[in-house]
Amino acid sequence: MKILKLIFFFLVLLTACNKEDSVNNIDVESDIKNAALEERILDVNRVLKATKIQNSSSLLIVNEMPETSDDIKITLPKEELSAFQNVNLNFIITGSQYFDGVYIRSKDKQGLLSEEIIRVEFQNPERFFSTLTDKLISLSLEGIEPGEFCYAISVFKIVDSENNEELVSKPEDICVEIEAWGGNSEISGDWNYLKDKIEIPATTDKDKSSGEWRFNNVEYTAKDFSCGSSKENREVKILTNINSFKLNKDGTFFMNIIDSRETYLESDFVIPSETGVFNSNQCLEKPRKIITDTDYYGNWAYDEESDELTIINFKIKDKTNPEKEEIIPGGRIWLYKGSLSLDNNTLNIIENKRNEARDRPSSVFILPITRVLSR
Repeated sequence: MKILKLIFFFLVLLTACNKEDSVNNIDVESDIKNAALEERILDVNRVLKATKIQNSSSLLIVNEMPETSDDIKITLPKEELSAFQNVNLNFIITGSQYFDGVYIRSKDKQGLLSEEIIRVEFQNPERFFSTLTDKLISLSLEGIEPGEFCYAISVFKIVDSENNEELVSKPEDICVEIEAWGGNSEISGDWNYLKDKIEIPATTDKDKSSGEWRFNNVEYTAKDFSCGSSKENREVKILTNINSFKLNKDGTFFMNIIDSRETYLESDFVIPSETGVFNSNQCLEKPRKIITDTDYYGNWAYDEESDELTIINFKIKDKTNPEKEEIIPGGRIWLYKGSLSLDNNTLNIIENKRNEARDRPSSVFILPITRVLSR
């Protein structure tokens, strides 16, 4: 189904598009291959062996599920989850009562189950959200290729640890599609980052520029700043330049940001212990100037069904400090499921979805971000 939608999309595009540059950038064969990878049924035993669970104090491999009971039940997300290669998959399990851990078994959509089962006891079972019955599960999917699979999940509550007595829920299924990198050659290439806008409710943020367009490579001056008046607003001038933004056809991503700031540091606001009062005469005559030149390396994935883009960083390199290089196991999402609009070589991306892949519970409000690029 996904491949048929993609073929139809490109036929319409090639028929209707009058922009030669945009058409020449399209690699239909590569995009169709990507879509086919995502529809593969993955081997259930290989998936289970590659699955690792974060925040677990003990992990056992068992060959048989214990007896289950209707006295404890669970609720899982109903929709198929999108996941990304080598990025942790997070979702919330809601139990009808407190639980200490989970049993996880991989399966395919035809019902074939993995031979083995993972039993995980949580490291800090008391660290739940608003109730004792909600738990954010984080699964490492390192090494699992693009394709489709499901997990059959049960939770357990320890009744008698000495006699290994547990109350175990009946298994519920959650299905996953791991996206292939790339997937839309039409948006691949070098982009000029023009501007962005973050919609911040005025009642929750003091930033007076909230909701205004912030243009790339334009200097901004902090408003109403006086040295010593506020530790929350120490920056006097800010110049951010997204100097390079590349979405390569092979699914790799590169971005360079040069950041120049005139700022007072935290140490410039030290209150003398002998008086306990900040003396404005201690302010520096001029703010410090700090320049950072940073490269970001990662991957991008396009969801052709929802027309959404996700960008994930796996390495950050500070060029002003060559020894400072950060490798990010599990990745760090820079853009999550941004809706795309491409018009005359101008790309608009709107990100406004909740994102559990950033270790946030689903109840957290995500601020809408609009990004505009051109080429």
